[in-house]
Amino acid sequence: MNILKQVCTREQGEKLKALGLSQNGHLFSWVYDKLNVKWDISSLCVEELGIIAATNGAINISSQAFTVAELGEMLPYGSSSKRGLGSKRGLGGIWNATTIVWEHQFNGETEAEARAALLIFLLENGKQDVKYTNKRLGVIK
Repeated sequence: MNILKQVCTREQGEKLKALGLSQNGHLFSWVYDKLNVKWDISSLCVEELGIIAATNGAINISSQAFTVAELGEMLPYGSSSKRGLGSKRGLGGIWNATTIVWEHQFNGETEAEARAALLIFLLENGKQDVKYTNKRLGVIK
């Protein structure tokens, strides 16, 4: 499966970074490849990417590209995501993520996008703490 369908968007990754989510120890990062003039996903860790960027300046590190699994770990208990029947996309439908605690629903083209949108809402509105979120992901012991 295409990795772009398994991670949050670059914009969502940047928003989650700005909200205080840890940028270390995750599977993928959004990077700007200056040689090919495009945004891409890297599986190198932030430390390795930093060495490459400092050595040849060929990339810029944007933020983490959180995976569906990582986002699921960060969401509160009682959250779920499923594919719905979207009128514009036919049987494929769109993804939506919900939490039964606050009864909010967020849609996305991918499950990762829907989960990231829900997590951003929870963090921005003080319904979930950043330290708690990082702890859920195992970043803070």
